[in-house]
Amino acid sequence: MAPPLHLLGPRASTVAIAVGVQLAIIFLASRSAWFQKQVRKFKRLSKQGPFFRGLVWCVAKFWQGVSAVLWATLGDKMDVLPPAASVPKLKCIAKGVDAVGVAWNAKKSSRFSRDRQELQIRGCVGPLEKALATEWLDIDEKFTLEGSEAKNSYTATGITPGQCLEFRVRTTNTKGSSDWSEPLRVYTRQEPVDNGGKGPRYHWRQTSEVVQVVVWLEDEDVTSKQIEFKCCGTTLRLAKRGAETPYVEGKLYALVKPEAAEWVIESAVPVWKSPAAKAREPGRAVVITLEKDYPTFKTADTNLSKGHWPCLIKGHPTIDVGMLVSGELELKDLY
Repeated sequence: MAPPLHLLGPRASTVAIAVGVQLAIIFLASRSAWFQKQVRKFKRLSKQGPFFRGLVWCVAKFWQGVSAVLWATLGDKMDVLPPAASVPKLKCIAKGVDAVGVAWNAKKSSRFSRDRQELQIRGCVGPLEKALATEWLDIDEKFTLEGSEAKNSYTATGITPGQCLEFRVRTTNTKGSSDWSEPLRVYTRQEPVDNGGKGPRYHWRQTSEVVQVVVWLEDEDVTSKQIEFKCCGTTLRLAKRGAETPYVEGKLYALVKPEAAEWVIESAVPVWKSPAAKAREPGRAVVITLEKDYPTFKTADTNLSKGHWPCLIKGHPTIDVGMLVSGELELKDLY
């Protein structure tokens, strides 16, 4: 039982009363919204400080030690079947004329599982081809997200310019594998020809102010009356009337002046008759001339709004703008 305050002396009594008042204030303040807000702010700031980060590092090292001991004792019995949540997510991190880089992230099957990722690749010659020509091929490299050999990226090299590739990845361990990720389709960049490149059924070129598109007419009997052409400034469509599949359709890379758009059917125009063709051959084609909404210039930075176009239609194969030639091309040279 605590002694009465008058037996503690005047100084001790004052201290006890002051402590009691402070405790009462703290209790009442803790019930207020302001105090609770300050506590939350303190916790948030603590997570950004060195003490909290050090604590997180220590906890992570502790669990790594526990995992190593358990694996040394129980081996692959620590693995669990990778759940659906452990399916990795793929993204393209680099793209060039003859190389493509991809990376992924994945959640571990469990805290103690030793997962690794399996990567597959397949490719075809030809942009925007729905059914790829080759089967999935395994990449023999082993990938893991932890330890001294941690790696979650891959670069495919020695690829043909303008080639289409697909990648997919999954998580696997001794208990089984997760589902494959959604295929990631990537195109290597094309080497520019006359500051342009190739797309499905067409090739295109550009100057600072004009874009010309040459669309091969596989059906030699098509007449101008059967051609359906539409350009509204942001989109382009060229088709044969009544046909299910247009020759060219999509959203243009940048604005053009629709009132200045022209097209004409020409004979014996050099065209790429297939995406895999090594050279152009004479053929019948529709030649489209588009005037850019604003002049462009050569630059290796594709983020600049006034740089030369890297592609004609968004989503179609792109050219390497770093390889563009200096100087202007004559319109007569663009056929």
